[in-house]
Amino acid sequence: MKIAITSDWHIGNNKGTYLVSEKTNRELDLEKQIEFMLQESKKKKIEWLLIAGDLFDKDSVDGYWFASAMDYLEKFLDNKIKILLIPGNHDWSSVKNPITEIVKQMKHPGIFVIECIEAIELGDCKCLCIPHIKKELLPDMNSSVKSALAESEPDIVLGHFQPTGSVAGSEEEMFAGSSRIIESALFNNGIVFSGHIHKPQILGKNIHIIGSPVRFNFGERREEKRFIIYDTLDSSIESIILDCQKMFRISIDLVTKDDFSLKNIGEKYKNALLGIQIKTTKENKSKVNWQYITNQFEKKQGGKIISKKLEIIKKDVLKKSNKEDVSPKKVFQKICNKIVENGKTRERIIEMGLEIINEAGANEN
Repeated sequence: MKIAITSDWHIGNNKGTYLVSEKTNRELDLEKQIEFMLQESKKKKIEWLLIAGDLFDKDSVDGYWFASAMDYLEKFLDNKIKILLIPGNHDWSSVKNPITEIVKQMKHPGIFVIECIEAIELGDCKCLCIPHIKKELLPDMNSSVKSALAESEPDIVLGHFQPTGSVAGSEEEMFAGSSRIIESALFNNGIVFSGHIHKPQILGKNIHIIGSPVRFNFGERREEKRFIIYDTLDSSIESIILDCQKMFRISIDLVTKDDFSLKNIGEKYKNALLGIQIKTTKENKSKVNWQYITNQFEKKQGGKIISKKLEIIKKDVLKKSNKEDVSPKKVFQKICNKIVENGKTRERIIEMGLEIINEAGANEN
């Protein structure tokens, strides 16, 4: 039997988007990824779709977004693919129940909503579900997980939490923090699929951070989004990359340069979301021409600028920078050394950060 696994759709989140034919670009991108996951699931004869939390972006959504969520799920149900859903931290109500409780109350025969730590049989596979649960309802999550693992002896674990050793993504516009951190060692090499963190990653050989199916901000622009297929017959795991909307952050330098040209920029930015950052001195501020920049990237390239930032650099800062090493690498390392206490975590963050800085090159942050 084959199982498809996804997470963190955050239906209803439209911060940093723009309208396209009465829908936002992010809604259209999510629809595209869901349709792709559906078609792949049909090809590979998937029997179950597992959603590891944060189906919704907020604990209360209007009728349009709830209906959209149900429409997405029904596409899989119409193709005889059953759905297992657990709530994430964004699904939880600030009062009492997660919004997934409403889905549960609809009592659809093909949708199974699990809101406590519980094992469920998925054909020939036993899955231990670990949803997000508020601390006031379950203060000691690690002890509860340890007991459930010992009692159920599951084939796989589906959860919405941050395993120790994982690195949070760049979903700063919506990341609510990790109120639930679980020790990775508890799983003792068992196969784990977890939502919550939007950056896909693998811890060791067995803990798979699924990641979100779309990019929510420019910090995620280089992350390859995916969904996972697990084969219960041989315990094989296939990671399928999703073709998400392109995002670029573009830096224009009017501090060390007196002018800039955007003539030969190719077609790399076509149909992409763009964030423009301009650094300039007070003397060169008059040379910033947003109309020209917009014309080059939107009308000629077909991109869409959704973020603009202008930073004025003072001359005394320039003089100081000539004396000190303020390269991105050095600044990044200094910040990490100062604020990240755990040594191993700090090393992982620095390693990943330096790799990103190297990829960025001279023209892109």
